Amino acid sequence: MAVLDLPVNDTTLGYSMATQFSAFGLPDPGESVGNWLRDDLNQTAVQYVTQGTPRDLYPQRVYAKSNGRTLAVIQCTQNNASAIGLWGSWQGGDVMSGPGVRNAHIEGAAQAFVEEMRALGYLTQDVMIVGHSQGGAIAHAMMRNIFLRRDVQRIRGVTFGAPKTAGGSGYAGITEDRLCRWMTPDDPVPLLPPQSIPAAVLGGLGDPRAARRMTFFVQPAGGRLIASGPPVATPGIIPPTAVLPAIGNFAGWLAGIESASVPHRIATYVSYLAAYNARYPRPAQQRPDGGRQEPVNPTPSREVNRQQREFVQNVFRAGHEQNAGIARAPKPVLFYAQRTGRIWNVYLNGQVVAVGPTKKRARGLARIGNALLKRLQRQAFVDPANLLAQVGAVVEMMSDPAGEFRPALRTALPVVGP
Repeated sequence: MAVLDLPVNDTTLGYSMATQFSAFGLPDPGESVGNWLRDDLNQTAVQYVTQGTPRDLYPQRVYAKSNGRTLAVIQCTQNNASAIGLWGSWQGGDVMSGPGVRNAHIEGAAQAFVEEMRALGYLTQDVMIVGHSQGGAIAHAMMRNIFLRRDVQRIRGVTFGAPKTAGGSGYAGITEDRLCRWMTPDDPVPLLPPQSIPAAVLGGLGDPRAARRMTFFVQPAGGRLIASGPPVATPGIIPPTAVLPAIGNFAGWLAGIESASVPHRIATYVSYLAAYNARYPRPAQQRPDGGRQEPVNPTPSREVNRQQREFVQNVFRAGHEQNAGIARAPKPVLFYAQRTGRIWNVYLNGQVVAVGPTKKRARGLARIGNALLKRLQRQAFVDPANLLAQVGAVVEMMSDPAGEFRPALRTALPVVGP
């Protein structure tokens, strides 16, 4: 039996689908996925197309088809722009709230990808969509989009660590026999957006109505948990032991989570599924039931409003305390410009951070830098770890010769002498 003939909840199918994401690290992802599809179906006619670049707003994807069957593989978030679009659309990509809420960023990508598949001839009568992280959320929306059009006989999906896409009424056609939504117990991404109002507000929201809107997002049916030590595969709704980090910028966290030491990387899913299949080789043991759709936030509106008021009051109280006195800072750690020979150095905390040819430029940078530091002192709360991470990320983008910043930063300080 070909792997694609297995039920969506089969752990052998899950392992095979998870390994396809390694193709995105190869020179030609389409060729890799196409060859796998050809080998699995024992057919020679395979067509594939690779769309997207790492700098696109939407993730990369590969479409491959063989004799009337299509496999679509959608990558995870790859840059800040994509993560910001995802997070911003949970907050308020449209005015709708309640069970019909949607993430406009995900919906836009799903509609574009379905139309792309149709235009390129990849919307066959048997479609399987596979996605990781944001790619998984897009896969869920694509499944609903294709199901509602009713022009495909068979639509199925396998996703890994996908965040929430829509409200309770936004998953038409997505049942546990059509979707296998894999999670690890500690993967925090399927918790997004959080149903807790304080946690949602901490995600950088200024409008409590946006926080309330986020609580209507739920996970669809078909959730399965895959764990290790010992290997276990069980029905699930959301990761039972995952915890969202206490940070103030979830968009920045999302963009960097692939390189973080959290159980969200696709390599974690590959290893867990491989260990499970090795321990339970019989097909009957490899098909766990799926969990039901996540219920909406049960917190009464009155309690939600109280939480909102309490949080906002705490922010204003802290902000007032930060602005009550005169801002002071020890001069030795501030920015300052100093001439050395015929060049000007800009120092921060006594260390050279920039070199310029003129006094005007050097003093201008020092003045703006100190103004930023004073503004930070006036904020109600500051997340130092996230601030440093994001400044570092922006500087890295600014120094990329192929990036969008012009001119790119020169980051190798000159050395005097031969």
